[in-house]
Amino acid sequence: MGVRLAVDDFGTGYSSLGYLKRLPIHMLKIDRSFVSELHGDSEDLAIAKAVIALAARSACRSSPRGSSTTTRLAFLLAEGCHYAQGYLFGRPLEGADFARHWAPAGAAPLLRAAG
Repeated sequence: MGVRLAVDDFGTGYSSLGYLKRLPIHMLKIDRSFVSELHGDSEDLAIAKAVIALAARSACRSSPRGSSTTTRLAFLLAEGCHYAQGYLFGRPLEGADFARHWAPAGAAPLLRAAG
């Protein structure tokens, strides 16, 4: 079917190491709380590095949430992250705004506002 699974906010809440054994996980999305203070908190740094290493050893991709500075992004990519997510790339968009922003020039709208 081509479906891939990602564990969002890995390291908090309901995310579990057991998922890596029981489910065909393709990506671990590192929780923003561990990424936002990488350069000021040695515990966050250690956790982020551990999740990146765990993903690599589990044949998963890793994606940190909260990549909002070029310094932070460069560090995470150097540590082995495959993707990144954060305000550095753009702010969250409503569905219709997303469709307008990413639609090819001259293309018909992908989404229409309800109502």
